Amino acid sequence: MALLEEVRFDESGVVASDWRSYPIATMADLPEIKVVLINRPEVGKYGQGSEAANALAAPAIAGALLDATGKVARRLPLKPDYIQGLLKA
Repeated sequence: MALLEEVRFDESGVVASDWRSYPIATMADLPEIKVVLINRPEVGKYGQGSEAANALAAPAIAGALLDATGKVARRLPLKPDYIQGLLKA
C-alpha cells in the first residue's frame, strides 16, 4: 500500500478493475525478512497473528521520508515521481 497500491479513477469509475492491472507487491519486490517466532501460550489456542501489523508500514515509510528529507508526504502510494516532486518543492 505504501509504495505501489493505488486505486485510480476516470470518468467511468475505477481504472484498474482486475488483479492483472492492479499494482501490488510481489515476492521479488520485498526485502529479505527474518522471522522470529515467540512462544506466547497466554494468547490462547489459536494465537493472535494477523496482517494488522502491515497497517504500520505506510506511516513508518512516510516517517522515514520525513526524517530523511524534511518533506511531509500527504498521499499514498509513495511512488518515485511523487517523491521527486516533493523533493523539488
